[in-house]
Amino acid sequence: FAPPSPDLVQGFAALEAEKARIEEERVRLEQLSSQQTRQFHIEQHRAEKRVKALEFNIQLKQDLIRNLVKTEQTLQSQNEASEAKIVSLEREIEGMKVSD
Repeated sequence: FAPPSPDLVQGFAALEAEKARIEEERVRLEQLSSQQTRQFHIEQHRAEKRVKALEFNIQLKQDLIRNLVKTEQTLQSQNEASEAKIVSLEREIEGMKVSD
């Protein structure tokens, strides 16, 4: 066999260097991907916690609104009953005045 030509040796060395560079880039990209995946999961967990907190706050506000509506209805009924009682008493007073 004849020794490889300098161009062939140089080309082989260039290919080996390119292969090493590509491998380093692959490792770097895998690490970056792993970091981004971890960060995504962290942010996803935070978002899920926020959603749960918001859902709780919404439920709490809905309960408060329901209670306010019930209270308003109760007060309105009591007010109507009080007004009816006042009208009845006023009529009774007028009736007493007329009979005097």
